[in-house]
Amino acid sequence: MFRHFIVYSELDGVAFAYHFSTSDLTGQEIGKAWKRVQAHTTVRGSAYAIHVLGTDSPTFASVQDMDPYFANVKEITDLAEFFSYLEPATPTQP
Repeated sequence: MFRHFIVYSELDGVAFAYHFSTSDLTGQEIGKAWKRVQAHTTVRGSAYAIHVLGTDSPTFASVQDMDPYFANVKEITDLAEFFSYLEPATPTQP
């Protein structure tokens, strides 16, 4: 059994998600992943949704097979990359 920690968002009609999976069923690794998400204070929590679920495989494809909600979601395995899509663009100085 694997636990999947998914941070889901949709922007301009494109659904994407940060995906982290672990065989640790105690919740400790998921808790660490959640703390890493919370450290990104430049992005409001309303910009994404958190999902935690279990499958028999560590792959995102197993999540997509189990739940059609994630069927057309682009998997992102790097948290910084995920947040780069959500961070507001820095205005350029004149």
